[in-house]
Amino acid sequence: MGKRSLIVLIGVIVALILGGIFLPSIEQIVKKIPVAIDVAIEETPAIESIGGKRNARIIYSKYGDEISYYKNGRSYYGPFYPYLRNALDWIKNNTPQDAIFLALPWHQGMISGYAERETIISEDLVYLIEDILRELAVNGTGLEKIPPKVKDVIEALLTEDANKTIEIMKKYGASYVFMFAPKNATYEFCMEMRRVLRLSGLSEKEYGADFGGGINTSVEKYWFITKASNFMLARLIKNRNLPEVFVLVYQDDYAKIYLLKQAP
Repeated sequence: MGKRSLIVLIGVIVALILGGIFLPSIEQIVKKIPVAIDVAIEETPAIESIGGKRNARIIYSKYGDEISYYKNGRSYYGPFYPYLRNALDWIKNNTPQDAIFLALPWHQGMISGYAERETIISEDLVYLIEDILRELAVNGTGLEKIPPKVKDVIEALLTEDANKTIEIMKKYGASYVFMFAPKNATYEFCMEMRRVLRLSGLSEKEYGADFGGGINTSVEKYWFITKASNFMLARLIKNRNLPEVFVLVYQDDYAKIYLLKQAP
């Protein structure tokens, strides 16, 4: 049993003693121990050490899996989606170490911490985005605080002009695109699409149907089928109507990765 489990177990036993009217007998305490152990084990997340140059760890928890890692002397945390692991392994093993990705903010930690590659949006900007989204939810304000780099990434994905996407990628030296593209919408996918819409400032009433197809619905059939169908985000997720310079180099049931082919 780990230290955390032992502390939880001791706490449960103390609580049982203090919470009773009379001091329980040893037999009564012993009867409670298996339950306390079960609680301790359940509350202790499993941790997988990934290591690497950023000393990454995956923390598996019933409250949502996370990745933690160190970079430039600082520790960072972000969400981790286990079903994206194959795509992240491909990135780690098949792209240059200095590769930069155009990706949604919520994939930054997985790409940086696990695959050890950079995205246009850095860790600090991801944290700022979370603050802005909270302010939007509470006060309906905050869009004016979005930094230029974040605005560029959102524009690159929500523009209908592929040349604009290419221009922004070249501006930041990005040569790859990472797309979370499940066949059927997961909870995380639904949340991310709604967050992109909120950050863009586009009307949720006008575009909500395209960005809210529902959990477990077919992304091909129910997402991005009207006004947003020509957004680069939709075209990259579905691999449709893309210029030849976007070369699909990896895909599985949850992700697509494109290489921006440079002109000779």
